[in-house]
Amino acid sequence: MVTGFFEVVALFTARASGDIFQILRDFSIDRATGDTLKRIAAENNVKPLVAKVSTGTVTVVDSSFVKISTKVYAGAPSPNIGSMSILVSDASAFPGTGSIYIGRGTSNIEGPIPYTSTVAVGGHWQINLSSPTTKFHNVGESVILSQGGVRSVPINSVATSPASGDTTDINFSVTSSAVILDGETTVTGVPVTAQNPGISGNVPIGAIKYFATPPFSGATVSNPLPFTNGADSETDPQLRVRIKRAKASTGLATASVVKGAVIGATSPDESGSIVSSSIINSAAFANLFIDNGYGYEEKSVGVGIESIVDNALGGEQFFQLATGGSQTQVAKAFLISTNASPFDVVGGDTLSITVGEVTYEHTFANSDFRSPGGATAYEMATSINADTTLGFQATTSVVEHSWFFLLLLNRMILSKQKFLLLLVVTLLTN
Repeated sequence: MVTGFFEVVALFTARASGDIFQILRDFSIDRATGDTLKRIAAENNVKPLVAKVSTGTVTVVDSSFVKISTKVYAGAPSPNIGSMSILVSDASAFPGTGSIYIGRGTSNIEGPIPYTSTVAVGGHWQINLSSPTTKFHNVGESVILSQGGVRSVPINSVATSPASGDTTDINFSVTSSAVILDGETTVTGVPVTAQNPGISGNVPIGAIKYFATPPFSGATVSNPLPFTNGADSETDPQLRVRIKRAKASTGLATASVVKGAVIGATSPDESGSIVSSSIINSAAFANLFIDNGYGYEEKSVGVGIESIVDNALGGEQFFQLATGGSQTQVAKAFLISTNASPFDVVGGDTLSITVGEVTYEHTFANSDFRSPGGATAYEMATSINADTTLGFQATTSVVEHSWFFLLLLNRMILSKQKFLLLLVVTLLTN
C-alpha cells in the first residue's frame, strides 16, 4: 500500500514537472525551438526569415565574330540629312561593301544603310552610301558594321556555374529576355535567378561560365559582379537573437536597433544585400552608412551620349534638356584608368589635366603617402582633394576588387611623369 501510494505521488509530480517545463519552453525564448520559437516571434512581430534565391545580372557575348565600328570624323562638318557619304575616323577594318548603323545610342540612330565602298582620304576615311541619310548626325557618333543580325536571349535560358571541388553545378535562369543588336557582340545587365534558394547561389565574379543550351551559336555568358543576396532559412539561434532585439527595442529607436533592422535588406535593382551598417552622429542629425561587403564606395554609371537638343541653329546662349526638365542634370563624362593600386607615385610626380582649355596641375609630396612608391587610391584622392586650386575633385572607385581611376570631364588632356592614377576625378563645374 505504501509503495503504491508513493508511485502515484511520483507520477503526479513528474507530470506536473513536465507541464511546468513545457510552459517554460513555450514562453522562454532561450528554451523554445522550432514552431514554438516561431510562435514567440510572431507574438513579438518578428517575421522568421526564409531561404532566398540569389539574383544578379550577367553579360552575354557573341564570340562568333568581332565587332567592327568607328566614329563620325571630328575634323569635318557633321553629316546633314541627305548625305550620300559619311566621313569616319577609320574604316580600315570594314569590308568593301556592306551595311552600317549610324548614331546608335542616340536619338539620331538609323540603319542598316547599305554602302558601296570605303576610301581612305588623308588621315580619315569616307564611306559611300547606296541611299541618303534621313537624320542629322553629330561628330563622334558611332558607325557600326551590320553583321550577325539580332540575336535573342530568351527567358528561362539556363546559365551555369560549373562544379568546383565538392560543390555541384549551380544553375541560373534568365528572368527577362534580352537581345544583342545587329552588329553588336555584347548585351549587359541580363537578369538571372538561381534555380535553388540559399547561399549556394552566392557565386564570385566570373563563376558563371556557360549556357546549358546556348540561345544562339557562339553565345557565352559571365557574371561581372558577385552574387551575394542568396540566404538560407534562419536558424533558431539567429531568430532567437532577433526576438530579443525586438523585445529590447519596443518603443525605442536606439542606434543598435536601427543598425540591426537594416541588415539583410536587398536592393531592388542590383545584386546586393546589406551585410553591415554604421551610424555616425553629428550635432544636427545622424547618418546611417550601409555596406554590401565591398566597402563604402559610391557607385556611378557612365553615360556615353546624352541628348540635350536634337539640333542647334547657332547663337544659342541657354539649353534645356530634351527630357523637358524631368531629368535634374546632365551626367558628367568620365574616363577610367587601366592601372590598379598600389601606385608607383613619389613626391614630385605631377598630374596635369586640361579641362575647357584651362590646365590644372597637382604635384604630389612624399608626405602624402605612408609608403612613397606604393601609394593607395585613398592617399591619392586625399592629396588631390586637399588642393583647393584644382577644378576637379577625386574619390576612389572599385571594379572587380581593384581600385580604378575615373575622370569626369568634358574635354581633357592627361600628362604624367610615370603613372596613371586610380581615382575618380569629378568636375566641380557643370
